[in-house]
Amino acid sequence: MKFPLFQSYDVSIHYPGYFRMESRSVPIFAGITSLQKFAMIPLPQFSDATTQIIIYENTEPKR
Repeated sequence: MKFPLFQSYDVSIHYPGYFRMESRSVPIFAGITSLQKFAMIPLPQFSDATTQIIIYENTEPKR
């Protein structure tokens, strides 16, 4: 039986007054602590853009 080297997950974060952010296909490896850093971007003043999402697509590693 062959086990995958890693699993892919989507990670999202949101906080009032900031853009929602999402990182897709984040590789998670067994036995390794994984961190996903986000640089939170404030919404423009007087903006009602609470539904806008910034999405990062992860492309590594290749299976």
